[in-house]
Amino acid sequence: MLETPRGDRTIKEKHLSDPQSSRTDRGGGFAFPDWAYKPESSPGSRQIQLWHFILELLQKDEYQNVIAWQGDYGEFVIKDPDEVARLWGIRKCKPHMNYDKLSRALRLWFTSPLGVRPAWQGSLCCEWSISAAALFTALFAALFAALFTALVTALFTALFTALFTALFTALFTALFTALFTALFTALFAALATALATALFTALFTALFTALFTALFTALFTALFTALFAALATALATALATALATALATALATALFAAVFAALFAAL
Repeated sequence: MLETPRGDRTIKEKHLSDPQSSRTDRGGGFAFPDWAYKPESSPGSRQIQLWHFILELLQKDEYQNVIAWQGDYGEFVIKDPDEVARLWGIRKCKPHMNYDKLSRALRLWFTSPLGVRPAWQGSLCCEWSISAAALFTALFAALFAALFTALVTALFTALFTALFTALFTALFTALFTALFTALFTALFAALATALATALFTALFTALFTALFTALFTALFTALFTALFAALATALATALATALATALATALATALFAAVFAALFAAL
């Protein structure tokens, strides 16, 4: 029993041991029901090339009993052709794939004295070697993928760096400008307010002092002048009155004494 791609059902593998069986039967085909293969089970698998699929199998340790490298010049050996054909059918969503069909595709990519595949004999060994065209194609594809990846990475890095730098610069500039503007505005407003307050206070103080001094001086001068004038007038009046009274009294007394003396003498 084999596990299906979905892993939820199993199917029977059909082994054909009759040496006179047909070419398709000799390929170790499997009777897969229609539900066992669906394109959505392996998206993009139809686009894979055979040489790429062979390289994938060779690079995975779990397929060493199916296919393996042999020699130092790119040769490999297919130990279980039917299993390779089955795996290839799964990848390409072709349930009736067998080794005979696979071998025709292998001729396009690999060279080998293929001949006629014998009847089912269990595990067969079919030796192949990678052709120069396939090897060149693989190397060119790997080189192109590396160059394309490097180019895309460099381009994306440069674009992302430029975009990030521009955004960071714009954001930092806007933030710094707003912060500096707000700070400068607040500082300027505070300085202007303090300066205006100090200037207005000094000006108002000087003006008030001058006005108060002038007003107080004028008022004090006028008051003192009036008071001194009144006092001087009163003093002069009193002095004149007293002097006049004393003079009049003395004169009257002298006159009266003279008159009285004359009268007394006459008598």
